[in-house]
Amino acid sequence: MWDLIYTLLIGAASSIIITFLTLRLMTEKVIIPALDKKFGSIDKLTKQTLTSLGEKSIEVRQNKAIEKAVAGDIFNNMPEIKAVIQLLSPETLELLEKNPEMTLQLLTKYKPLLDQFFGQSTKQQQQTYDI
Repeated sequence: MWDLIYTLLIGAASSIIITFLTLRLMTEKVIIPALDKKFGSIDKLTKQTLTSLGEKSIEVRQNKAIEKAVAGDIFNNMPEIKAVIQLLSPETLELLEKNPEMTLQLLTKYKPLLDQFFGQSTKQQQQTYDI
């Protein structure tokens, strides 16, 4: 009985080894050369991909910096916003500093309410601060 189990295990192990070696040989001799022929070089493709991702990351960081600067300029030039900022908790201010695009969205959403609260009712006064 043990001889039969041993024989089956040896057969299974040798089958797995043969399959692994066949896949490795196919990868080295067929798949990689085909990819190199189609895309140039895998190393070149990898470098191009990483370069593209790096450029996108720089672009995203620059956009975030611009949004933060614009939000800061708006805050500094609108007395209504300065008054509202004093009412916000430090945690809320920290969240708004980290997400300047959200600040601009909230400003757009709540601007009519702020105008009403601060008594700006004419269209001319409201247009001064429209984003």
